[in-house]
Amino acid sequence: MEFSISDDRIWLPVHTKPRCEKKFFLFCDKYNVTAYLPLKVKLRSKGRGTVRSELPMFPGYVFACMNEAEKTTLSRTGHIVNYISLSKDQEQRLCQDLKSIRILEGMQETEELFVSPEIEKGKEIIISAGPLRGLNGIVHRRKSAHRIVVNVEMISHSVVMELDVADVELDL
Repeated sequence: MEFSISDDRIWLPVHTKPRCEKKFFLFCDKYNVTAYLPLKVKLRSKGRGTVRSELPMFPGYVFACMNEAEKTTLSRTGHIVNYISLSKDQEQRLCQDLKSIRILEGMQETEELFVSPEIEKGKEIIISAGPLRGLNGIVHRRKSAHRIVVNVEMISHSVVMELDVADVELDL
């Protein structure tokens, strides 16, 4: 796939409804619109085997190269929240970023890939895995690239614990 800028089409992020990224990507393919949905591989144990899932690397977003007519056609799919408009400079930067993301996506066969928004001190998080799944907390400090210290309030008391970055999500 080529991430190049042309005069008649523009690359832009498309904000989709929750869990509609793959459906929208299929519509793009159906209408011959160039689109890119970066996927991350998630392996998890289930019973005696391992289940491999491919999930959107950036939940809620698909990147598409389209003109105004295609934009109108794809708006009828019912899967779009909005289109994110970009200036020419931002579009160039997006194309460069998509090339880099494509390389990272290909490295997943040999390297484990973690994708998360910047988790920094003071950000509110939700624990998404483990026995404390569903609890809210506030990032107390970053310990390393993959570990954070989180302050969680339970029964009117504060508990500080160390968690893996992959086990939390930003509370947006």
